Amino acid sequence: TMMGTGKARIAKATLTPPGADPLPIQSDEVAAILGGAGYERPHQLHLRDGSVLVGRISWDDATFNGASVSELSLDPETLDLLVFEPKPVPNNASPSRCVAWEDGSQERILDHEAATLRLTGIWGHAELPLKQVTSLSPSVETSGTRRAHLVGGSQLVCWRAELGPEIGNPSHGRLVAVADSFQELQQVLLRQPPSGPETPDSARIELFDGSLLLSRLADAEFALKRNAALLNSSDLLGLQRDQSSQSTAFLAFTMADAEGILCRPLSEFAVCRIQDVRLRLPWHQVRRVVLQPPRDKPDPETKQKPAEPPPASR
Repeated sequence: TMMGTGKARIAKATLTPPGADPLPIQSDEVAAILGGAGYERPHQLHLRDGSVLVGRISWDDATFNGASVSELSLDPETLDLLVFEPKPVPNNASPSRCVAWEDGSQERILDHEAATLRLTGIWGHAELPLKQVTSLSPSVETSGTRRAHLVGGSQLVCWRAELGPEIGNPSHGRLVAVADSFQELQQVLLRQPPSGPETPDSARIELFDGSLLLSRLADAEFALKRNAALLNSSDLLGLQRDQSSQSTAFLAFTMADAEGILCRPLSEFAVCRIQDVRLRLPWHQVRRVVLQPPRDKPDPETKQKPAEPPPASR
């Protein structure tokens, strides 16, 4: 291992992504090169705009000259890290989204207006416009899952995330993260973005996998029964999963029942709609539901306030 500063000269370098043709490397666009380090590590080419390309790097000839060494020959297979002198970041005026892949690649999606994101989780499948996804980040709840933050505040935890076939590249592996810039992409990869605000006239549905769905009350369907009678949901304020029950049951909180009414679903799924996508949510995966009435309705604070379900653990 050697550390030092100096000048590097690289002649006719290319990077070959998995299953693709070699790409010529323009030295003035390169910020850093991550080589194989002697143990066949995948090579990474870090560009000055923030992109990261993964593949095998090769060149006709490369040398390094420094204060303590002269004319050191560089081999991409044994090279650990070569960092180039900082330069101003190119100004990209075109709006774009930035994505990170499982293989370490990071790229800018210029045609993001037409791109779609396909998500799969315990709530089913959803294909959403990429512009409606504010970020996609690693989820802290379960290893290998992702959390998609949507415009409007909903959050979907998914075990599979893919870009539409017109943009996605199977050789990159699974999609890991999405953000508005490469700087935000690094933040998203390290920590969870803040959740969106609650809105009136909405149903806040929390699932056991950590998903959070915000749906208009008119777009949410909760068919429940109390004993043999259908529960009137017009004055329903919330549902909390009853952990003591052997089957799927909930405590329903209303304006008149602060202690909660034991009720059970009439069907296997609850229904909600987010971003014009109808989702069927398995009742056994629902942790709790909090309903936010329209602002023009009487304030529940002026009446008997029901016991609020405990906050979901994060």
